[in-house]
Amino acid sequence: QRDLLPDDPYEAALVMHAESLVRAENLPQQTTINHVNESMMIMDLTESYLTTSQTIENLPELDLEAHYVDPITSNDPEIQKLLRMLPDAGYRIKWTYGIEAFQQWCAQRNRSILYPSSTITPEEAALAKQYLVKSDLLSYVNGDELQHVMNVFITEVRRPTGNEYLPESIYYLCLGIQFYLNINNRQIDLFDPRYVEFNSSLNKILLNYTPRLSTDSNTYVSLIDEDLLYDVHQFGTLTPWSLLTTLIYTNTKYFNLKTVESHMAISFANFGKYSQWGRVSTNTSQGQQMNYLRFYAHNPDLKLLANDSTVYDITEQVNDPVRCPIKQYDFYVSKCPDQIRGTADVFYLHPIIGQSLENSTWFSTELLSTKIVDQILNRLKLLPDFYNQTKPVETNASLINNNLTTSQS
Repeated sequence: QRDLLPDDPYEAALVMHAESLVRAENLPQQTTINHVNESMMIMDLTESYLTTSQTIENLPELDLEAHYVDPITSNDPEIQKLLRMLPDAGYRIKWTYGIEAFQQWCAQRNRSILYPSSTITPEEAALAKQYLVKSDLLSYVNGDELQHVMNVFITEVRRPTGNEYLPESIYYLCLGIQFYLNINNRQIDLFDPRYVEFNSSLNKILLNYTPRLSTDSNTYVSLIDEDLLYDVHQFGTLTPWSLLTTLIYTNTKYFNLKTVESHMAISFANFGKYSQWGRVSTNTSQGQQMNYLRFYAHNPDLKLLANDSTVYDITEQVNDPVRCPIKQYDFYVSKCPDQIRGTADVFYLHPIIGQSLENSTWFSTELLSTKIVDQILNRLKLLPDFYNQTKPVETNASLINNNLTTSQS
């Protein structure tokens, strides 16, 4: 129950993460991915690189786009029946597709190395075996090793039909793999910018993304949405990078900052907070003090980019501390160095490398690079809400003067 969560967004996120781990541990045995057992360890090396997990072997061929993108095949009753039988049936993120795609790609790649189509020398064969890849994602001991393999995977993976995946599908498969790592308590975030190789290749793929429109409602549709990114911990307050990604998304969604230039132009001085008495909901006359986060587009460069001097408000989400933009903003400010808060030249700060999450300060005084903001924005472009335009609010000068408190307070 969200209304029973702690008010602190970080503590609330930890509670929800712990619940997801418990849920994963309680899955029936047949719904978990089986790993290399003792008998597998004594099998021939060749065979071990060509096998897939028992769960994957027992599944029919999974085609993400046929099952979730194509409007005809995705509504097939047999397909719907299959989806209810998959290990991920109870999850928003259909992670089985990512695991199967990865394991099938591994088997195909290893088969081409072990059984080449042309004759090669023993020396060439021995050299080629250095490029065999492990299909068990949990066997990779560190993020650098995994990101190297993932980098090759996203450039080579194909649909079961042999056709290329859409950019959003490749991103979705990667999110499924990340979710699988999360529920198995692996401390690897593939989307951390320190994994330069993988994130650069993914960014190149996503540059080819074209937004899809629903044929019946003429609205944007995508495999990627806000709920899914919270589930995979790409949004939220659990880590510095998830927090930064969330802030960039919030500023894009609510304040119409759609370009790298507009994001790089803002500072702490663009934000303020105020409170006023209001109704809890439209269904009740009960009132309470409501908090608001206000964004002022008063930076000259930002005015030029926005084509207008605008003011936007966000209302506090009292019953959802994990996703409340105001609590996320406050939490971010609390994790920034004291001397930076409220300044008029920076907003997005680079995380301190190697800093413990238990530390009171997560961020350095270094400005987040344009390249990283660009990569995050290119991922956010896959969310339908990215293309929404928020209307500015009518400002009340007296209200501002009486109630405004800056982020320094």
